[in-house]
Order: sequence, then C-alpha cells, then structure tokens
Amino acid sequence: MNKRKTVWNTKFIPDKNVNESILEISKRNNISNICASLLYSRGYKTPDEAFKFLNFDDVVIHSPFLLKDVDKAINRLRLALKNNERIVIYGDYDVDGVT
Repeated sequence: MNKRKTVWNTKFIPDKNVNESILEISKRNNISNICASLLYSRGYKTPDEAFKFLNFDDVVIHSPFLLKDVDKAINRLRLALKNNERIVIYGDYDVDGVT
C-alpha cells in the first residue's frame, strides 16, 4: 500500500517575536508548530487565547433551538419515530460544524 506523506506549506513570518509567540503557543498547548501558526494567523496571538479556543466549554455552544424551524424538524422526527419510519440525516463536510 502506497502511503502519501502530507506536506504542509505555511507562510514564513520573518518576525522573531511572532515566531517566538507561535513556539510558545505550541509548547503551552501541546500542539504542533503548524497548528500554532494557523491559530496565530487567525487571531489567537497568545497561549491563553489559543487554549480558550481549543478547550471551549458549553457557554460557547449556542442552543440548537435558535435555528430557524427547528421546532418543525423536531415535530417531524417525533412523528417518524411514532410511525416507525426510517430517518435519514444529510450533512455537509465544511468546517462550520452544522449538519
């Protein structure tokens, strides 16, 4: 079996302070330098900010009942369960986490 090795190309930042921050994020959060670099480039500039993003709690997660027409979906699922119907759930593969 031929295994391909993934090659990550990241933007080099020639600023010593930035690179030290990325290394600190990596070290304090026990993540790779690449992951730390991606977090840094997306606005998580300190180890604590990165930690809060990586270890969110339930406060960050919004109620699914805020979704439009979720009550209609729940009622339809209940009806399907009551009638012993098959249920299929479709989802996409993007990064927002919503299915």
